[in-house]
Amino acid sequence: SIEGQSLLDDAIEAGRGVLVLVPHLGNWELFALRFGEYGFVALYDPPRDPELDTLVRTNRERTGATLLPIDSRGFRSLLSALRSGRPVSLLPDQVPERSAGLYAPFFSQPALTMTFVHRLVRRWRPRVLMGACLRTHGGFEIRFSEPDPDIYADDAYTSVTAMNRSIEALVREAPAQYQWEYKRFKRPPPGTPDRYRG
Repeated sequence: SIEGQSLLDDAIEAGRGVLVLVPHLGNWELFALRFGEYGFVALYDPPRDPELDTLVRTNRERTGATLLPIDSRGFRSLLSALRSGRPVSLLPDQVPERSAGLYAPFFSQPALTMTFVHRLVRRWRPRVLMGACLRTHGGFEIRFSEPDPDIYADDAYTSVTAMNRSIEALVREAPAQYQWEYKRFKRPPPGTPDRYRG
């Protein structure tokens, strides 16, 4: 089933660009397959093995999505897609390089958080939605929801903090389905112990 699909439909119809933030929660592969028909554009980290890369791309793009590599060419193509009104999907809880993020609370812990979403929102003013595909007793449910409104703030820290709060709200709906093994805190603030060592 799908909850909140009207949010996506209305955002696309508005024509100002749609940014759907899909964290490491539930089955984001199924989410991508289901909404490929909308022409979603997404960044991905290509596997080093060319044959595996072909397999990954073929499967993820088979319903109409477009995958772009995480490089300068991919970023340019993503910006072009956003400007043209195509829906763009990002994993907002990926850990950036220190130069591309700010420390903001994530479940009350300082987490290096990407500022890329903030820059996109400030520059292009797309509609932002949160998305997830959660396992239920009867199968899967895809959910779209509004983010914390402060995600649209001009101040970067305010915006990324709101993004983290929006991710937290989704995770609280199904905490067992969050990919906790993904090392979200792997780049701690300077002088802070690495929680993954020891």
